[in-house]
Amino acid sequence: MATLKNNRIRTGTVLFFFFLFGVFFVVKAMDKKTEVVAEPTKTLATTTYFYNGPSSNLATNIMDHTKWNTSQNSSFECDPEAETVPCSLEVPEDKDIDQYLQELGDLSGVQAATPTRRSDAE
Repeated sequence: MATLKNNRIRTGTVLFFFFLFGVFFVVKAMDKKTEVVAEPTKTLATTTYFYNGPSSNLATNIMDHTKWNTSQNSSFECDPEAETVPCSLEVPEDKDIDQYLQELGDLSGVQAATPTRRSDAE
């Protein structure tokens, strides 16, 4: 009977240490900080379009995608002193000029997205 009692005590002690080891293992695993690595954001390339339309009736003409081109009319020049007529517009690669103009909405949206202005010989 004493041997049976000693075996139970030994078994209980061993199980207790395994249980204790398991608890420490779980706590240690919970304590580890999982480092979340953010995926680098992909920067979209842009295409530069130049407004080659007239400076008259600007609110309508500026929204006409046919008046924008990837090359600038030689009679127009970007001028930091000019105030009204947009010169160039950077269009993201996932859009065409028509989509981007529609997204900007109107003349003031285009002017806000266009830091350059032009002087022209009209």
